[in-house]
Amino acid sequence: MKTGTSEAEKLRREIGGRRSRRGPLLRELRERGKAYARARAAAGASAADIAAEVGLAEKTIARWLAGVSSASLVPVRVVGVERVAATRSGAVVTTPSGLRIEGLDVDAICALVMRCG
Repeated sequence: MKTGTSEAEKLRREIGGRRSRRGPLLRELRERGKAYARARAAAGASAADIAAEVGLAEKTIARWLAGVSSASLVPVRVVGVERVAATRSGAVVTTPSGLRIEGLDVDAICALVMRCG
């Protein structure tokens, strides 16, 4: 797949040529990377393979393929729930969407989940 290889090389160069390895990619570069990742995944490549090809973390590629972005995150303000000190012995709940709640009692967790949806 010559076209894919040359696109991977271009992406790798541009991603690697950034001033800082931290922080978000420029929108155009990120969208090209996502399109490349989707095409490679459709061809059977794993997130690990794609990550190695373009020089990004496997977690980033997996997030791109799952369609998760920081734009889908929303701030949450909890009101009307008694403060409960976080403890290591409290319940830990991880929802299917990845929300992790620690240190609350069962009633507070239920109230939080009902409020957040």
